[in-house]
Amino acid sequence: MFLYATDGTVGAAQVGLVCFALDDNNVTATDRASGAGVQQYAAAGTVVAIDPSGQVWVDFWHQSTATA
Repeated sequence: MFLYATDGTVGAAQVGLVCFALDDNNVTATDRASGAGVQQYAAAGTVVAIDPSGQVWVDFWHQSTATA
């Protein structure tokens, strides 16, 4: 598991769900930019917990390839 910053979209409601890589330091809850019709961001892994600092613990090992 790794600790990453978030763009503000990943919170307690996303624990257990897949998050997506914005860049090498940040993850997001959505798989595409606003207005984009297709997936743009790679799945980073599963959100395991929200750190008290507001950062996100992401499990890259048990990454899901299926997204909703």
